Amino acid sequence: MPAGTIKLTNNSASVTGTGTAFTTELKANDFLVAVVGGVTYTLGVKSVESATALTLVTAYNGPTTSGLAWTPVPNATLVGITAQVAADVARAIRGLNLDKANWQQVYSTAGNITVTLPDGTQYSGPSWKSLATSLAGLGNSATRNVGTTAGTVAAGDDSRLNTVNGKSGGLINGSVTCDQPFNSTVSGNYGFVAATTAADATGQTARGMLIRGSSTSYDVQIHYRLVDLQYHCVRFIQNSTEIFRANSNGACYAASFNPTSDSRLKFNKRFIGDALSKSMTLRGMTYQIQGEARAGVIAQDAQKIIPESVTVGGEEIVLEDGEIINDQLSLDYAGITALNTEALKDVVKLMLECLTDPDSAKSKLIKLVDSINASTDDANETDMRMEWALVNQSETPPEQPATDSPNADH
Repeated sequence: MPAGTIKLTNNSASVTGTGTAFTTELKANDFLVAVVGGVTYTLGVKSVESATALTLVTAYNGPTTSGLAWTPVPNATLVGITAQVAADVARAIRGLNLDKANWQQVYSTAGNITVTLPDGTQYSGPSWKSLATSLAGLGNSATRNVGTTAGTVAAGDDSRLNTVNGKSGGLINGSVTCDQPFNSTVSGNYGFVAATTAADATGQTARGMLIRGSSTSYDVQIHYRLVDLQYHCVRFIQNSTEIFRANSNGACYAASFNPTSDSRLKFNKRFIGDALSKSMTLRGMTYQIQGEARAGVIAQDAQKIIPESVTVGGEEIVLEDGEIINDQLSLDYAGITALNTEALKDVVKLMLECLTDPDSAKSKLIKLVDSINASTDDANETDMRMEWALVNQSETPPEQPATDSPNADH
């Protein structure tokens, strides 16, 4: 602290000292600092007249006070303080501007932002706006705890993610591979079980799908398999017995086929007339279809006399030589049975007439013989097969790979 005390007079530039040494502690352009009534005054020195008298650059505008402690501040010191203050202020302003720019991004910019920190380093991350938008899209899940019970958000290892139990269903747009049962394997649980393996009485096995019944004796296996590495089929297995099979060539096998035949469901019923004569026009023939030996009648013949038993249509089919068959005919053999039933009645009548009026009966027999269709137009010895695939089918299933057993199923 400097020696002595000073007196400051309101609106006066003169300062007097008591016990002071102004000439050694101050010079022109230095500063004198004093606290008056709690207010700090920094006063510039214009000139130093003596050890106890000096003149200020500007008149003192505070209250007149004597006996004040004072502090000399050299000009060089004040200039240094001012420069530091200016640097600090500039730095504070720069920081304030950065803060404004940073906060503007935090509040209003969507997506990720980059903010500059006071030390010049930068940080990149999501803005509060983007976080708020993301949280809004989560609904009430954003406020739920992670857990394993109802009403919580599932963690990555939550066991609930490993089951569809309790779900009512939905739409799956992509392919699904399942190597485990769809439902419990406990007998009595109705439903479907996938990826099952079963064998029929011949020992042939295949993988497919199980329709579970009330007990294992009612369970039904549905298999898609390759038979003897030659053709594909879909079959139903129950109690290790093949109860139905549909081959890719169109042939179906079962213990019996029972079409609906209740008279109450049939209308406009009429007896087939001239049945014996019509039956005589049919040709019973043996033939090969899809390379397999069969016997039957010709649909074109039946179409002429009992068209109700013939169906026209279906997809195009290609033969091995490339010929395309359109509008193929299918025959309902129940119609042929009906025709032959009525024809048999006509035969009985004709037999009786042979006994009572041989000449009339002979005339009728000659007429029947003339009506027999003895045409051999369809006779041929060509071993032709139909392709199992339809002509306009976009793609064909790949052939299953062979295994060690010629009867292996896939």
